[in-house]
Amino acid sequence: MKQGEVCWSGAVDPVASAVSSAEARTRAKTASLPTRLMTAVCLALALFYCSIARADETGASDALFPVQQGGKWGYIDQTGKVVVTPTFAAAALFSEGLGAVRVGDKWGYVDASGTIVIQPRFDECGSFSDGLVQVHIGDKWAYADRTGKLAIEGDFSETSDFTEGLAPVGRYKMAGGAPSIELWYIDKQGKRAFAATYSGLRNFYQGLAAVFVTSGTGENFKFGAGFIDKTGRMVIPPRFEEVTGFNEGLATVSLGGKWGAIDQTGKMIIEPRYDAAGQFADGLAAVQTGGGEAGKWGFMDRIGTIVIQPQFDSAAGFTEGLAAVKMGGKYGFVDKTGKVVIACQFDDCGSFGDGLAAVMVGGKIGYIDHTGKYVWEPRE
Repeated sequence: MKQGEVCWSGAVDPVASAVSSAEARTRAKTASLPTRLMTAVCLALALFYCSIARADETGASDALFPVQQGGKWGYIDQTGKVVVTPTFAAAALFSEGLGAVRVGDKWGYVDASGTIVIQPRFDECGSFSDGLVQVHIGDKWAYADRTGKLAIEGDFSETSDFTEGLAPVGRYKMAGGAPSIELWYIDKQGKRAFAATYSGLRNFYQGLAAVFVTSGTGENFKFGAGFIDKTGRMVIPPRFEEVTGFNEGLATVSLGGKWGAIDQTGKMIIEPRYDAAGQFADGLAAVQTGGGEAGKWGFMDRIGTIVIQPQFDSAAGFTEGLAAVKMGGKYGFVDKTGKVVIACQFDDCGSFGDGLAAVMVGGKIGYIDHTGKYVWEPRE
């Protein structure tokens, strides 16, 4: 996942839903906490957040996809062939060679053959990242390794994925009679990475992480987003209203109610002039003009030039040369010229990864290839 989840101090919505529309994803909101996993439906739709074209530590592709058949969940390959017989109560996307499955009310992990390699014992769990995975036992979060052993037991209230060797975590506490959350970064040994703390944290990408700084109360309340390096030093001051994570050397930022883009030195490369913007991917970023529900989405290039005219009700980032868009209440896909290559016909859809995209029709989930052909018809 390219855009890291957010941890917040102060009043916190404990866990955001894993199911969100492509429209919400493109708006770079900061309202969500770390999303763990997971019903199987949520996991199929986790494709909405990012491409699932990941590789495990051995370099193998995670090209298995969760499907439901006869009320049970298993996995198909890129051709739609069932390779793990549906026998599980729920199943999640593979990550680093392992897929989360639920047996009864507990989660564990299977390998690509469907063999359970981590016995189901977690109340909730996440996707592997940097060799570790978030797991929930009782009322606390921890991190397990690929054998299922708890590698970091920190009594955390909130956790997020490891990226580039660090992860933001949090612990609830009472301050002045009101609940709040202390946030910090840990390394893969579970040690605090640096002393600096901030009001909101995101994951590290390309050596930088977005953080949020607040001060004052009431009419004197101030809020800003900036970026820190891996020592905790603020390298791009918190002068923005909102930001996306860095990708391809750029991050989109909001200043004065408009969106532009900065480089990794904080230099404004694209002056703020759009009403909303997504993260750069494949050299393009989705942008909105017009604002509000009536606004339309298109795409800009790395110098801010509109290359696909705003015409869509929503637009997600490009993956594998295609981007999900919404028109007339339905979702489809465009190529980098702006041509609609897969007609807007789905109730919702995910981004392409490992050659397939999840789509929803009538509340049922299927998978399509780059031509729009079903490899798994929407069912159950």
